[in-house]
Amino acid sequence: MAAFVDQAESFSHGAAPGKATQPPTLTGVSNRVLTVLTALVFFSVAGVHLYTVITHVVNVPYSDEWWALDSDALPAGVSWRWISAFSNEHRIVPTRLLTAAFYSWTRWNLRYQQIANLGIFAMVLASLVYVRSLAADAMRGWTFFAFLVFLLSPIACENHSTGMQSCFHFVLAFSVMSAALLFHPRRNTLHFLLGLLFLAGACFSLATGVAAALAIVVIFTYVEVKRKGWLALGALYLYTAMVLAIWFHGYVRSRYYPGFTTLLSTRYWVFFLNLVGLGFGFTAVSAVSGGIVFAVVVIPIARLLLRDRRDPLPEGAWPIVAATVGVLAMLASVTAGRVSFPIAQSKMSRYAEIGFVLIALAALLWSVCLRGTRLWRNAALLSLWCLVILGYHDNWAFAAAYEQVRTERLAGLGCVKKYLEGEGSDHCPMIFSLPIGEKANTAKRLGLSFVDDVRPTVAPGLRKVSSTPPVVSLGRAK
Repeated sequence: MAAFVDQAESFSHGAAPGKATQPPTLTGVSNRVLTVLTALVFFSVAGVHLYTVITHVVNVPYSDEWWALDSDALPAGVSWRWISAFSNEHRIVPTRLLTAAFYSWTRWNLRYQQIANLGIFAMVLASLVYVRSLAADAMRGWTFFAFLVFLLSPIACENHSTGMQSCFHFVLAFSVMSAALLFHPRRNTLHFLLGLLFLAGACFSLATGVAAALAIVVIFTYVEVKRKGWLALGALYLYTAMVLAIWFHGYVRSRYYPGFTTLLSTRYWVFFLNLVGLGFGFTAVSAVSGGIVFAVVVIPIARLLLRDRRDPLPEGAWPIVAATVGVLAMLASVTAGRVSFPIAQSKMSRYAEIGFVLIALAALLWSVCLRGTRLWRNAALLSLWCLVILGYHDNWAFAAAYEQVRTERLAGLGCVKKYLEGEGSDHCPMIFSLPIGEKANTAKRLGLSFVDDVRPTVAPGLRKVSSTPPVVSLGRAK
């Protein structure tokens, strides 16, 4: 933690070469002391969250994880064909590589994968810290910690309690890093190449990564046309076209979605604004709160773009703008895919993670936008922090959030046990919406670790699977 604090402190004081501007402090207290104190709070909350996850994990597949036991998936052996294949409308290559690793090393122990999932989430936090470092004189370290701590809330507990949900962590970390590197204030060839690599990583982590990549390309076009950076622009276009050609090869529209709604429809924007509001902690359905949050995020971007027509933006501003537009594009793509479902889907825990990244990015945007105006910048940041507090004041019940998850998983594990013992049905809706009979038998045949948790009473033979016709699963749709 000391190293991390020192890094944050160096970011606070490390203005760009040739620039002596320092952001004003809000109090007379030493900046380093404030950074240490807020860092202690941050890592304390992180420790509580980590401890809660570790003490509530249950070794049983949940929801989409059961699809890994299809005959052409893990049972057929780990293959590139399975790793790169579509999962519904997504390609989730990094997540499947992770699953394949735990399958090979631990007989797919879901406990370990869920805990490792938090390590992947740390990449999201690190990517935001890196973006902030590119605009080092925009915000003090302690101020940034004060906003970043909200990302440790259990509001996105679904993604932290399911190994397969690492796809959300990967797509966010890769998208933010792509924006940071492609728009690096002192970009060199290595930055550019790594930015391209992260751009592809985002596309192949989750379908929303494609939307983020396209948004980043649009911003890159705007910037490079002004700079006459034709070579970089041409290289990005060629590379993106190649990535998208590979991504769309073999694409078939998902049968789980009833259809798409036009961007001009009221229904679309109500759903979208509720998604945006969820990221700021507003879990009740309300387009009003979402609209306020959307305005808070978009207004500084508009101000910066208007300023750019007169003078170049401050150093480090473009990575923040590009990352923010990329995240908004993700939420827009989620809306396009889910808007035909009930509005309550806009408040699903999994989507909170995409939206809450905007908390840190919005704080950075306002800091850059109002740089040089101490009173207005401090007022804007304080108002933003109060808005987030309003949304998150009741989103800190770690034990309650994960206890509910643990209760459902234990009930599911018990259901699997009864089925394998020949005493129950293969319908276990608390962990999968379809009959799990064939998949449970496969797990037993493969000797997967979660089957050990229901021994020694499990009979040696395989059970006959249910003949009940399967129902359509919405759980597989991200």
